[in-house]
Amino acid sequence: MLAGIWLVNVCIGLSMFCMAPLVSVVAADLNLSLVAMGSVLGAWPLLYMLVALPLGAVVDRIGLRRCVTLGAWIVTLSVLLRGQAQGYASLYLAVALLGLGVPLISISTPKLVNYWFPPGERGTATGFYMSGPSVGAMLGLALTNLVVMPAVGHQWRMVMLVYALMTAIAASAWWVVAYRLGPRGPSDREPGRAMQWAQYLRLLERPSARRVLLLATGSFLFMHGLSNWIPEILRSAGMNAASAGLWAALPVAITVLGAILVPRVTPPGRRARMLILLFLLAAVAALLLTASGFGWTVLGLILLGVARSAFWPLTLLCLTEAQDMQRSELAPAGALFFTFGELGGVLGPLIIGALAQVSGSFVLPLVALAGLCLALALVSLSLERLQRAGA
Repeated sequence: MLAGIWLVNVCIGLSMFCMAPLVSVVAADLNLSLVAMGSVLGAWPLLYMLVALPLGAVVDRIGLRRCVTLGAWIVTLSVLLRGQAQGYASLYLAVALLGLGVPLISISTPKLVNYWFPPGERGTATGFYMSGPSVGAMLGLALTNLVVMPAVGHQWRMVMLVYALMTAIAASAWWVVAYRLGPRGPSDREPGRAMQWAQYLRLLERPSARRVLLLATGSFLFMHGLSNWIPEILRSAGMNAASAGLWAALPVAITVLGAILVPRVTPPGRRARMLILLFLLAAVAALLLTASGFGWTVLGLILLGVARSAFWPLTLLCLTEAQDMQRSELAPAGALFFTFGELGGVLGPLIIGALAQVSGSFVLPLVALAGLCLALALVSLSLERLQRAGA
């Protein structure tokens, strides 16, 4: 079952970032500016924000496995429709559709893991399935211009068709695992549960939860913004499209390992302390990417992979493992986490695109991201003090 969840998350990562290596090609074909492309790349987090809270209140009634299945097929449709886009509006809507499929999956999976694994194994399980999006992103960044584009005659629309087929295969595999091979149990459906919007307010009243949600917004802004633009950042530094995509996959490869290992070796009481270190490393990585010289760029990419490897799992675990967190609050907590996170997901690509267009380079956006990470390190320090005080 965990392998099935991981495979679905791989396709989420692929669908999120498969357009990043094609930004210049798509923009030229559809006559779009950097700001327009930034808004397209941030289209799906916007829809995510609008639907995550309602979905978080009803996923138990719909059925967690059913939500993951439906979400996987919506992700497939989003990728397929991108290849049919004829302009800004149709491309925007196709990408935005991802914002309906992803929350069905991301809100359901934390609770499924909570059901399937005892407390001592949840950190490892969470890190494993959350490495899936990184694997998908790595595949999209590394293979798009190096393998897939040449294989389909350098037609970006055919690339989308190939990736849609891959996500369809993953959705089918999950269906087999979840409904034919997997055990039945309480994780399937809780039809008696009613929507309890007051749970969101109770969560927001907790000081530690508010800090975690602030960290979610900032970390998603950093990750979505940089991940969507990193191939263009490397191209602006002088790399060709294939090399830029390949090197852009380096931090993602490191992230895959870190997402599994870091939560495992970080005890529950030290999650926030580890986040402080990771945000400081991310700030250094962003600044190194502004430096001239291939060696500094590679070092920046390595530190970037190490730094962001556990942003999502550690921050989410800080919320779901809180002492006052009840099992009935897990789905609403996940919905709040990803809603606030995707606010940053909307702003990240747009802000970087806008700052790059205004300044004429990616230096200003990278310096701004470094400043953001320093601020997030301070928020993590505040969260760590609250956790020690038992707030």
